[in-house]
Amino acid sequence: MVDRLRRLALHMVRWGLVAMLVGGLIADLERLDGKGWLVRTLTFPLCIAVAPLLSRWSERRIAYYTAADTCIVAPFFLDIGGNMLGLYESVELFDDILHLANWALLAVAFTMILRGSRPTTRLGLVASGGGFGAFLIVLWEFLEYVVAKTGTSRLFLTYEDTVVDLALSTGGGIVGAAIVAFLVRPRLSVRPGRRGVRAPGGA
Repeated sequence: MVDRLRRLALHMVRWGLVAMLVGGLIADLERLDGKGWLVRTLTFPLCIAVAPLLSRWSERRIAYYTAADTCIVAPFFLDIGGNMLGLYESVELFDDILHLANWALLAVAFTMILRGSRPTTRLGLVASGGGFGAFLIVLWEFLEYVVAKTGTSRLFLTYEDTVVDLALSTGGGIVGAAIVAFLVRPRLSVRPGRRGVRAPGGA
């Protein structure tokens, strides 16, 4: 039953993400103008392939976890949903909340995969999650800057906003890693493509 709910959650965020991206292109909503929707539509769905391909390309050394896959896709789903509903403009702290929550989700996925791949201490997991969050937000802010330079006018990038995003996302990475390290019990997960081969790791 639990595994079925995990798969259902994964399918919901995957297909919900694709549906909202395509819907945004078709509907041509005014609140999406200047937000690089075509770029998002072409790039965001790539997150769906990250966990499956990571496991396969690693020659099965990295186990596949449905929960980790969901946590990878969910931040993109939440970002697109927030834009579709106009929450970035109507809710003052929505962007800050999402940076904290999304990076926590990404760190949960990263830490699950890391713990399932090699023996790692709890403090090592937290440090790795924080480092992962810091690296990812630097990369994200750089890509936002590049997109803004292409003429996208409604990203509202400022120095203060960038510094706050860096702090919140790094903190989110630490929180997500700590959740996995201290609160989520390791379990066995099947590696795709090899029946009967199991590896310890997250849900």
